[in-house]
Amino acid sequence: MIGVQESGTRAAKSGAELLLDAAERLFLRRGYVNVSLQQIADEAGFTKGAAYYHFQSKEDIFLAVSQRILLSLIATVKTTFLREDHSVEDNLTDGMRALITSTHGDLSVWFSDATKILNPETLQKLLHETLGIDDLSQLLTPLFARAQHDGELQNVSPEAASRVFLKILIATVDEESQLQKLGTFPQNDVDGMVREIVTIFLYGASGKPLPDRTGA
Repeated sequence: MIGVQESGTRAAKSGAELLLDAAERLFLRRGYVNVSLQQIADEAGFTKGAAYYHFQSKEDIFLAVSQRILLSLIATVKTTFLREDHSVEDNLTDGMRALITSTHGDLSVWFSDATKILNPETLQKLLHETLGIDDLSQLLTPLFARAQHDGELQNVSPEAASRVFLKILIATVDEESQLQKLGTFPQNDVDGMVREIVTIFLYGASGKPLPDRTGA
């Protein structure tokens, strides 16, 4: 039963927004292939015909949901990973913690679906228009470029650092999602896990400098 506040919120939203709310919940919970347009309509409290009034297909709904997810992602990135007044280590720690505790696997579910459902040109256009980049792997390049400028990044390029760290992040979020489903995710140890990952990524396991491979 919808409460007074929820009912008011629902009344303030357009039919398209309500359909996207429903679709986002279902896509991130079940995955794209396991959700039908009829299920989206049912979840939103509409008929299938009403869904077609707002969107031409399930693919169009997924594209609109993807834009929503990316806008939410960039908002989190800007307020955690890309803060100018914090250290690179603090930004990586706070940003990783924020994504792990807020997405609950949603990021990895969406990313997996987006790379399969959206053709490369559509995905690139979406990233460019929403995030201002053509490749999601470069989302953290500005942070690592600052680290390089400050002498904190020496062995790899900012682009490579962004690509590798995001792969680690997505894998960690995906693992967290699977463990949550099994009821075995250590909720109280998120901070410790994030600190370990960031420390190893920034400083390495040994703390020793890399050997000279130039042959000089």
